[in-house]
Amino acid sequence: MPVGNKITIYIPLRNEGVPVWRPTLGVDLGGDVYRVLPTEHCDPGDEEWEFLPGSVVRCQREINAGELLLIAKTALPLCPVCGYEQDVPPWTEDGASDEICPCCGIQFGYSDCAGGDANKRQKIYKEWRRKWYAGGMEWWSKGQPVPAGWDRYEQLRRVGVENYSGMTTNERLVVAGLLDKFDRAARNRNRADMVFLLTQVQLATGEAERIADTVLAHPKQ
Repeated sequence: MPVGNKITIYIPLRNEGVPVWRPTLGVDLGGDVYRVLPTEHCDPGDEEWEFLPGSVVRCQREINAGELLLIAKTALPLCPVCGYEQDVPPWTEDGASDEICPCCGIQFGYSDCAGGDANKRQKIYKEWRRKWYAGGMEWWSKGQPVPAGWDRYEQLRRVGVENYSGMTTNERLVVAGLLDKFDRAARNRNRADMVFLLTQVQLATGEAERIADTVLAHPKQ
């Protein structure tokens, strides 16, 4: 099955007395690794999933009652910025690991200290990802060598970033609308609107001006 397809996977439920699994969809990330998607009526208060929607899990095929099931076995401890697999989970119920991601350089419990505010921590991750992307997505660690076969793009897919610009899918949809307006501004040779729209997609102002000038340097189509 091609990477990126959705397939039914089974999530173990806790505290049920007997082995029980909840079928849901997972996005195939390759190598028996899937990103868990919620069921239509996912209710954490009604049943306790071993791996919550959004988790990246490694699955194993098992026969249960004569049926072959793809069952989630372990959650991958991924860096929430770049998707690189860590030796230990970045955060647990007991707190941060204090480890530094060798790929993007974020230190869990220090760089992402957000006073317990989960939303603020997610914003820190997004901003760190944008800076890492802007710097060329280079391997950060000087002491730990780049792993053989390292694929930064595959990593980003694991944390739900599909277009490699540091944006999630929903953010990309917003940007697509802004870029449609940018195309119209470029056709009209309206430099001010071009710079404004590029700035709105969170490019640095200097970069926005450079791109607009590059477009204007070419003959009008």
